Amino acid sequence: HLKGPDFLNSGEFPRMVFTASSAKRSGERNYEITGQLEVLGKTQPLTLQATWNKSAESPIGGIGRKPYVMGVSARGSFKRSAYGMNYAVANGWVGDEVELIIEFEAVRK
Repeated sequence: HLKGPDFLNSGEFPRMVFTASSAKRSGERNYEITGQLEVLGKTQPLTLQATWNKSAESPIGGIGRKPYVMGVSARGSFKRSAYGMNYAVANGWVGDEVELIIEFEAVRK
């Protein structure tokens, strides 16, 4: 049901895209990343609270050398109704607020 037209409609809109426009340091390892989130063909502003977890050589080696990696955690939230996902919002059966949690690791080339 979540992939269907009432929610994510992944058949017609297979991707959600966040495009960052600015990043501002808000602490020693914390950043506020501002940008636009596109969902269901609609684009709305979104701010993510991000934490730079660590940068170091990976303990898992590559061919001939250990790659240098960086880990980041980010969180933000949005109202699904802002993107046209209104199913069961009015009667309160399904909440409107969606928490977005991102965990990623980047490898330096």
